[in-house]
Amino acid sequence: MAPSHMSLPMNVMRFLLMVAVSMWCHWGTAQFLTTDDGILASSNLPIILVDTEGQAIPDEPRIPARMQIIDNPDGARNFLSDEGLAYDGHIEIEIRGSSSQVFDKKQYRLETQLPNGENHNVSLLGMPAENDWILHAPTLDKTFIRNSLSYHIARTLGEYAPRTRACELVLNGEYRGVYVLMEKIKRDNNRLDIEEEGGYILKIDKPTGYECDEFLRTDLEAVKLQYDHPDCEEITFSQQAFIDAYVNEFEAALYAENYSDSEEGYRNYLDVESFVNYFICSELSKNVDAYRFSTFLHKPDESSKLNFGPIWDMNLGYGNSRFFEGHRTDGFIGTRTEADFGYYLNPWIPRLLSDTSLVSEIHERWVSLRSDTLSDESLLRMVDSLAGQWSEAQTRNFQRWPGHLSRLWSNFFVGSSYEEEVDFLKGWMINRAHWLDNHMTGTYVSASSQKDIEATLFPNPFRYFFTYAFRLDETGSVSLKIVSPLGSEPLYIVKDRPFGAGQHTLTWNSFVNGRLIPSQHYVVVLELDGVPVRGDVVMKHM
Repeated sequence: MAPSHMSLPMNVMRFLLMVAVSMWCHWGTAQFLTTDDGILASSNLPIILVDTEGQAIPDEPRIPARMQIIDNPDGARNFLSDEGLAYDGHIEIEIRGSSSQVFDKKQYRLETQLPNGENHNVSLLGMPAENDWILHAPTLDKTFIRNSLSYHIARTLGEYAPRTRACELVLNGEYRGVYVLMEKIKRDNNRLDIEEEGGYILKIDKPTGYECDEFLRTDLEAVKLQYDHPDCEEITFSQQAFIDAYVNEFEAALYAENYSDSEEGYRNYLDVESFVNYFICSELSKNVDAYRFSTFLHKPDESSKLNFGPIWDMNLGYGNSRFFEGHRTDGFIGTRTEADFGYYLNPWIPRLLSDTSLVSEIHERWVSLRSDTLSDESLLRMVDSLAGQWSEAQTRNFQRWPGHLSRLWSNFFVGSSYEEEVDFLKGWMINRAHWLDNHMTGTYVSASSQKDIEATLFPNPFRYFFTYAFRLDETGSVSLKIVSPLGSEPLYIVKDRPFGAGQHTLTWNSFVNGRLIPSQHYVVVLELDGVPVRGDVVMKHM
């Protein structure tokens, strides 16, 4: 029989079959040019794509999905149309977080897996291989860097803290904005390196999200000291008895009359160096959740002491909270005693800080760090390095989530741009470090007992404007003026204007009578009821 005129050459048929099989097998690969909403086509950051085949991601349990990562080598730009993938595999994913779940931009916990569902340790975005990961959505933190900055600082102090990588997320074809891929805290040789048998991780936190009824009983009132490793489902009776007894002995020593004795007191049970580093990280950021929520402790093995850390969940630090005076650059968080919605602060901290020897160690460590590791220049370099990577992606993120540019529940300051948010963080952090320079001397007082007006000026130097944020404990008449060191008449931003108790902001642009003021040093003076109470040196630059 003569061949049909519809027949195709064998090599053409083989090619079409290969294409069909490739298309069927290449499930979810980034073959499109842009997201469904048209926001993202390419990025200077890694792009993470998650496909749940239309399933909504629940709080729990985790559901199966597929994850792909576009992360071209040598800093090359990443396109959604790229075929080369840095990762392409199975995961299980669920929503994570407590109070953060109220936001429309969710956070996720994911586990990388083999096709049969077994855990699969892989290296993601250059971080050491593991299978438990967090996709952090920095919604309240409009700089996106407060967690990464804190973790970086902790690592420079010699402590383990989760590694992080900036990225953008596409979920089921929809652009979801900027995220931070980070390590979940867990026992692992490349994470928190403690013994598998004999090592313990504990956590002080709300009971929300804790899967078991068993808690380690302590005197921590309404906050709960929880088992994390081994968790409450895996811990044996003997392990539970051991760690319970150890913590109880630590507390007994801490509250004993001779608690500060170097041989018989709490130092027999607590690794003091770890507490000093934890205290410095928590107080530099003035993280309002420190010591009470998301507070990890660990014991590397049965013969070692209890350690504070790793630090975790620092997005309310660096002036990003209008609660508990978190926006003020003065005062210590560790000495607060008032209750917050029924959850009390950790009573260990004031007791520890009543030990003058420990306070002296904190002071010596702080002074040493400020000479180099945590100098103003080093801190600003850290911020610039972390914030610089977001300069492009932040525009897309706020296009996707325009409501996130407004004041959210914790925010004290709300900038009109990403750059203003970063400037505020930098100004607040340097002012905070300077306050600590003058108060890390052995006498700890709570912020509520401070009588001076606390103010923050940013950016500094400024170009066309600066914002002055200040707080009054009671109603008063305020004047804010700019004084030139050359002796010219002061420029008043406000003069004898009444302000009520609470926080206020004043923004001033540097045009006077239609002309820019000269580029030089100025002193911004705050007066209350006619009395100068604050003077800040600023410099205008062109």
